[in-house]
Amino acid sequence: MQKNATLKRGAYSRAECVFIGAWVPEAWVSRLDLAVMTEDSDRSKFLRMALREKLSRTRTKDAA
Repeated sequence: MQKNATLKRGAYSRAECVFIGAWVPEAWVSRLDLAVMTEDSDRSKFLRMALREKLSRTRTKDAA
């Protein structure tokens, strides 16, 4: 049996990703942090989830 650390669980490795930085208004940061705490997540995961949802709504290909 494989160790859990070697199983693919839907997360992406750094080699599979591209860093995209974005400037956001300061007023959004406190709201973002509150939403992140509510979801028991972190900013990166929360933003990826939001992007994935937006991409799926706009019917783009391969939004997973």
